[in-house]
Amino acid sequence: MPMAPIIVGGVASLVSGLLQSSADSGAGQTIAKTGQAVGQQLQQTTAQGQQGATQAANSAQGLAYSGATTANQYLNNAFTNVTGATSPYMTVGNTAASNLNAAYQPGGALAGQFTAPTAAQAMNTPGYGFQLQQGQQAIQRQAAAAGQYNSGATAKSLDAYTQGLASTYYQNAFNNSLTGYQTNYGNTLNSLLAGSNLGLQGSQIYSNAALGTGAGLSANTMNAAQYMGNVGLQGAEYSGTLGLQGQEAAGNAFMQGAYGTAAGQMGSANAWMNAINGISGAAGGAANYFGNQGTNYGLNQTVPIAGYPGGYPTIPVQPGSAVGPPSGPGISAGDYMSAYPGATTGPLAQLQAGLYQPNSIGT
Repeated sequence: MPMAPIIVGGVASLVSGLLQSSADSGAGQTIAKTGQAVGQQLQQTTAQGQQGATQAANSAQGLAYSGATTANQYLNNAFTNVTGATSPYMTVGNTAASNLNAAYQPGGALAGQFTAPTAAQAMNTPGYGFQLQQGQQAIQRQAAAAGQYNSGATAKSLDAYTQGLASTYYQNAFNNSLTGYQTNYGNTLNSLLAGSNLGLQGSQIYSNAALGTGAGLSANTMNAAQYMGNVGLQGAEYSGTLGLQGQEAAGNAFMQGAYGTAAGQMGSANAWMNAINGISGAAGGAANYFGNQGTNYGLNQTVPIAGYPGGYPTIPVQPGSAVGPPSGPGISAGDYMSAYPGATTGPLAQLQAGLYQPNSIGT
């Protein structure tokens, strides 16, 4: 086999190894850089997403707080209006309640008991004296006409009429006095109660407004606080989940970059191993080449023989064998001497080869 293809093959293996190693190393570095870039971008995007989630949660909490504050302000304003509207009625009610309390105190308008009129008060009733006079005169005229003016019967009639009229007028006077007392008492009481009722109604309206306002303020505050808490928790949960996912993705990207670097290094090492194997193969080819050349020289080389007058005959000798007795694969000294008369006897070790020397030569 010619030597040139062996050399070319070795050089080609070396060059191919260099190129493949460079390509694998470059590809690994590219993957590593890409993994680093992607990982850093994922980290940045994750941080931006977390910041956005936090800002959104803060904004929602701010809106909830602002809404609750505005609603509470409306409630407070409404309560203020109710307070202003009911204040006069509560003032009247307070005054009426004070007067009512005073009316029941000794000497008050409602503290006195009913007192029946006396007979004298009843007789002083307008019309009583006139009616008594007219009645008595009528009885007397009838008695005079009958001739019984001063009779006992006439006196008895006058007494019965007088008592009956007095009783009637007293009863009327009593009833009128009682009615007047009751009317005055009722009017006074109703007047004071009316003012008190106005105050009571104003107080009830005020109390209901106060309770409603307090309940509304409490509900608004609690709802806003609950909403803000829920939004804060959701924002934190989303931010945490996003952070974990982003870190996981970034870690995967970094690992892919590391795998790329490792794969490039392994590819480079494999390329160098292939180059070394190619060079080793070329070296083995060169060794075979030179070995074959030595073998061919040993088989076909002309060997100078001292004392041989005719030049340099070719002696076939097997590689690794000896030229010795007839039992050997070579030729013996006697064969050699009979074939080439005139050759100097002696050890065939005097044979010298330029590129190949048989292992041993017999005599």
